[in-house]
Amino acid sequence: MNRQQWLFEAPLTFSENSIHPKLEVEWEFPEYEYIPSSVRRAFENAVKISDWRSAYLNLNGLNMYEMLRALDDLPSGRLDLLWANRLSFMSMVNMPRIDYARTVVVTRRLPKPIGDLQKTGQVRDAANFIAQSPRKRTPYCNVGGQVACPPPTGLNEAEMTALKVTTRFENDKEFGCRVSQVDGISMGMIQWNLAAGTLQKMLKDFENQTGRLRDFFEADTDKLKNLIALPNKQAVNLATNERLCFRWRSQFLRLCADPDYCRLQTQDIQARIKTSLKITKKLGLRTIRGLSMIFDVHTGDGIRPEKERAFMDRIKGLSTEQEKLVAIADEAARWAGKWADERRQRRMLIAKGTGCYRGHCKWNLNQDYPNLDNLLLN
Repeated sequence: MNRQQWLFEAPLTFSENSIHPKLEVEWEFPEYEYIPSSVRRAFENAVKISDWRSAYLNLNGLNMYEMLRALDDLPSGRLDLLWANRLSFMSMVNMPRIDYARTVVVTRRLPKPIGDLQKTGQVRDAANFIAQSPRKRTPYCNVGGQVACPPPTGLNEAEMTALKVTTRFENDKEFGCRVSQVDGISMGMIQWNLAAGTLQKMLKDFENQTGRLRDFFEADTDKLKNLIALPNKQAVNLATNERLCFRWRSQFLRLCADPDYCRLQTQDIQARIKTSLKITKKLGLRTIRGLSMIFDVHTGDGIRPEKERAFMDRIKGLSTEQEKLVAIADEAARWAGKWADERRQRRMLIAKGTGCYRGHCKWNLNQDYPNLDNLLLN
């Protein structure tokens, strides 16, 4: 049996209430030795060296069978970079067709057919691909981590160290930008998110000051604006139910690197550092480690007056700064709800300098940041 025959041998049926084909067969695939074409190999080589023009031209030349498998075999980071660079080539290739294939690969679902994809059998190609590889490409929207913005300016050594510690926890790299589905959608150096309402504020400020959200989200701009106008809990539910982090992760990664958005991140971080420094001094903490602890708690969970008073009560009578920081780490975890265990590990790591966090037990902040126990300057 040749490839053309077995690719399309499974019959498809359509339900009255659905525009999508519903597979009603038991799949059996005969043995077939697939050899990638020279066009696919050229596409993969172009992606490796970030030659996006060549990558898109070669990808456009693949049939749907090869296009789906070529995209699926890319590492997640490369696939996201490919998609993030698409705007320069919109007029050179059939981008809606490529977008259809990418959506199938990422979600393992059949999108609404476009153009002649149904008539030419490409929707059936996609259905066959899903049936053969039902596993979703990745169970989490958790991408990025690269440094998209330069480190914020206007911070002294102590403040910069505190920021390095927190951004490393959040992104696996100092000053990185990660996009994830935690709290609906989280993104950026310190993971502004929908649950806390901090991401909504950042996006609204960006739109009010630049009017350029549409440059990134295009036809989805109104959907994004509706999302950030919702109450926080509703925004989280909508983003989660519609998998908006997956849908928009490349757009958010591009936004992370925009100079105007970087400026807004810097301004927000500077304000958080200023507040953290005040609380640090009120609690009688005197070291960069103390500031790092308070900045991490303030950024991750917030410090309301009642929590600040609870910290004050816990450290009464303690003599050394490390004893105080261990107590604060434990008290902060009590306020962290479902994140209590994760927060306790993280803040104990700051307090003690070494330990386990997120499955890794080789953390050594004392070695990586030897100034942690230096005194804060007045």
